[in-house]
Amino acid sequence: MRSCVKAMTSDIVRRRTVLESDLRRVIVLLLGLVICLLPGTALAQDEAQGILKVSSSVKGAIVHIDYEQAGEAPMTRYVDPGKHTVRVSADGYDPFVRRVPVAPNSTTQIVANLKPGGGTVEFFFRPLGATVEISGTDVGPSPIRLDSVQPGEHSYRVTAPQHIAEEGTFTFGKGGNVLIAGELESSEGVVWIDSDPAVAAVSMDGEDLGTTPLRLTEVASGEHTVLVQAEGLATALRSFDNSDGELAHIEARLGDTGATLSVQSPDEAAEVRLDGERIGTGKKVKVFVERGSYDLSVEAPGHKPLAEEIDVPPLGSVFFKADLVAEGEDGQSALVASKPLLGRWTTWAVAGGVAVGAGAAVTVAVILTRPEESPTGDVVVPLP
Repeated sequence: MRSCVKAMTSDIVRRRTVLESDLRRVIVLLLGLVICLLPGTALAQDEAQGILKVSSSVKGAIVHIDYEQAGEAPMTRYVDPGKHTVRVSADGYDPFVRRVPVAPNSTTQIVANLKPGGGTVEFFFRPLGATVEISGTDVGPSPIRLDSVQPGEHSYRVTAPQHIAEEGTFTFGKGGNVLIAGELESSEGVVWIDSDPAVAAVSMDGEDLGTTPLRLTEVASGEHTVLVQAEGLATALRSFDNSDGELAHIEARLGDTGATLSVQSPDEAAEVRLDGERIGTGKKVKVFVERGSYDLSVEAPGHKPLAEEIDVPPLGSVFFKADLVAEGEDGQSALVASKPLLGRWTTWAVAGGVAVGAGAAVTVAVILTRPEESPTGDVVVPLP
C-alpha cells in the first residue's frame, strides 16, 4: 500500500514539473512577442530606418511629416531613408516648412524657429499642379499657400484631368494655419450612377448591377448604356463614353411623366431592347419610359432581327408590332406603328370641348399620340 502511494505521489510531482516547464516556455514566448511589438524598441525597427527629431521655438506646435500630422513638438519619429517634408505650425505664427534628408541608421534634428504671422491656408494635393478653387474662385495650382483668405467658413474644390475631384469645407480663423492635403484618385474606369429618388434598379450593357447610388470601378473603356428603373416612374436610359478616362457621372431624375411603350411580336422568346438595353422578353413587352428618341431592336431565335429609331412622346401610349421574318425567307423584319385598340372603339361625348364619360382620362392620353384632331362641339360617336 505504501509503495503504491509513493508511486502515485512521484507521478504527480513529475506531471507538475512537466506542466511548470511548459508554462515557462509559453511565458517566455509571450514575453518575446510583446518585446518585438513594443514601439520604439530596436527589435521593432528596421535597421535601414533613420531617426527624425523635431523641436520648435513654440512649445506644442503641430508637426506634419510629409503632410500627415505626426504630433506636437518636441517629438522623435522613425522614418524611412530619403527626403521628407517637415511642417511645423502654431496659431499666430507663419508655418515652418523644410525638405530634409534622412540617412539610414542616423539621426536628423530639425529646430523650427517660428516667426509671428497673420495666418495662412495651405493646399497640398497630388498630382502636383491640381487646380484649387475656394468658394468657386480659382486660386492657383497645388501646392499653394494663401495669406489673404478672409476669416469664416469656406468651400473648396480640387480638380485635375482624369482624376476625381475632391470637395469640402474649412473654417479659417484670424492667425490660424489651415492645412488641407490629399491625393486625388484616378477617374479611369470609374462610373457613378445616381437617381432621384434613390434605390432605383440599374443595369448597364444588359447586366443587372444593383440599386442607386452606385459607385463602379474598372469599367471598360468605351461606349455604354445605363437603364434606371423604379416602380411607378418613367424608365430612364442614359448613354456615355468613358474613353477619355474622365469620371462618368450618370444622374437620372425619375418622374411620373412619360409614355407607355408596347411592342408585340409573334415569338415568346423575342427580346426587346432600347438603346441596347433589354426592357423585356415575350410576345408583348410593355414599359413606361420617359420622352425621347430611342433605338428599338427586336430579336427572336430563327428570325431576322430588326432595329429602328422611334420617338416616345411626353404622355400617352405608343404601340408597335414587330413583323418578324423567318430566316431563309424573303424580305426583312419590320417595325409597324399601330393605333391602340382604345383609339378605335372609345366613345366620345364632348360638351364645350371637355371630354366626359367613362375612360375619359385614358382617352385624353391617347389623343396626344394619334394624328387626327379630337372631336369638337356637341358630337357623339357611336360604338361600331
